[in-house]
Amino acid sequence: MLLKSFSVLFFLCLMLMLVTPRVWADEEMLILDNPEVFAKNKRPAVVFPHEMHMQMVDCLSCHHDYVNGQNTLDADMLEETDPAIRCAACHAGNKVVNLKDAFHQQCLGCHRQMRTSGHATAPELCGECHRR
Repeated sequence: MLLKSFSVLFFLCLMLMLVTPRVWADEEMLILDNPEVFAKNKRPAVVFPHEMHMQMVDCLSCHHDYVNGQNTLDADMLEETDPAIRCAACHAGNKVVNLKDAFHQQCLGCHRQMRTSGHATAPELCGECHRR
């Protein structure tokens, strides 16, 4: 009986060791909710797989600071903990492009470009990003 209990315990520990790295390696997910800007959301916040996007596109494809039509942002200055790199840092309030439009232009623009160029498809419908 003791040997059987030990075998079961050993098996459970082995399974935990095999599964744990997978759980710890899950991609970083950002919640795009910005309640100070979107006080009356009609749709749920977007869960954004930032890590996945970092593997697929260059940082400056999304993060930008345009001066005379050129992105002058230095990618070496991007730090995850810096609130200045968030979209809301520049697009909240009365800016040239408000936050909602900035998200939609940036995300949908890239997703549509992927589809038309024959690459893997990405979400383009509201409910595909704004999931309940």
